Amino acid sequence: MNPSEIGSLLMQAQASYEASPAGIHTFALYWITWEAYRTRMLAVATRLRGWRIADAYLAIGTRKISTQKIYKRCFKGVTGVELSEQPGIVARVLSNLDLIESLRQRLIHGYRSANPELIQASNEFLDAILTHHEKVFGKIVLPLQDGTQIQLGNVLAKRPCGGRGIPIQNNYELLKPCFELKDTAKRDGLPDRSIVHTLEKIVVHLRSGQ
Repeated sequence: MNPSEIGSLLMQAQASYEASPAGIHTFALYWITWEAYRTRMLAVATRLRGWRIADAYLAIGTRKISTQKIYKRCFKGVTGVELSEQPGIVARVLSNLDLIESLRQRLIHGYRSANPELIQASNEFLDAILTHHEKVFGKIVLPLQDGTQIQLGNVLAKRPCGGRGIPIQNNYELLKPCFELKDTAKRDGLPDRSIVHTLEKIVVHLRSGQ
């Protein structure tokens, strides 16, 4: 997702929180926003390391980063940075996100519900880190290819890498090992628009009562 889409998702989550602070649907919106943000963060970090941002998204989509553990491993593979060992608030935030992920598994997969107090606290936590994302994650220091260092900065800026003068000097094949991609790995595509007509026909049939 692009920055404006992530911002729109966050606003939807916040509106849902106002109406239902302990709602499971509110939690789902916040977690989707978090996953979109962390994907953007990894894509920008990959660009700062010398790859095209389009290649970053291709690798992320092909890798199917579905857990915090896999995410942190891929981030380290690309940047050499161990997120869990970052100074300040970053490591604390990520440690708590790891714990909240178990709540996500329980709720999203419909295993069972959870204490509303825990859901609300998680929603408040996710809102805080996403609202203040630059304060939390923007100061992560990345080593560059030339031996210098740079802060990650605001990954939701329109041109997060603009003006930094970092050339594209790596190709996609060099990126694949960073994401532990096999040569046979392929990115899953979305169904094409032809499915829309099929879905509409089923909806009409079910609503008709026949």
